[in-house]
Amino acid sequence: MNEVKLSCPFCGAMDDELQVMELDDGCGNAVVCNCCGCIGPQDMRREQAVGLWNGAALHALRRPAPAPEEFAQLMEASDAAR
Repeated sequence: MNEVKLSCPFCGAMDDELQVMELDDGCGNAVVCNCCGCIGPQDMRREQAVGLWNGAALHALRRPAPAPEEFAQLMEASDAAR
């Protein structure tokens, strides 16, 4: 099945870095970004999980880009969480 997945709303990774996975916790499926580790919304149906991911990606495109200072703080927080 070849689902169309929009780019990662966090790091911008494209389709080749994104995959739909069945989650180990039994909560269904989600799109996972292999670049930044983001896990999208979960649903029992693969197609719905992709739709939820695409909705989040579209929402991210509508938000204004963070100011450089805010982006730096977000990146520092992300690095600290790893």
